[in-house]
Amino acid sequence: MFRKDREDNLWLTRGDTLYLDVKNLKYKDEEGRTQDYQFADGDNVYFRLKINTETVIEKAFVVDVEENKATLELFPSDTENLANGMVYRYEVEVVTADDKHFTIKENKQFTIGTELEVHD
Repeated sequence: MFRKDREDNLWLTRGDTLYLDVKNLKYKDEEGRTQDYQFADGDNVYFRLKINTETVIEKAFVVDVEENKATLELFPSDTENLANGMVYRYEVEVVTADDKHFTIKENKQFTIGTELEVHD
């Protein structure tokens, strides 16, 4: 199961697959006007899951310049060793082709839910 609230806090059942998109990014130009951000060749987007300051998962999104979005896929193997019920923190960072860093999500909660064990 996957769930996201209005503050971008996430819940995922351990061992499930998660798809997460970054799209429709905005920024303020030099005059303070809001502009749409267009992904460019060489841009990267990173997802980091942390306990305090220790990173336990770092994965790159796949950036699609034509669709102007970046997609992350967490596989079951990415979360299989994470503790059930544990609240982690996550961040998402865009690194542009010219090496500018922009954290677009920071210090958000990521809760690992418990898998139901089935016995025969």
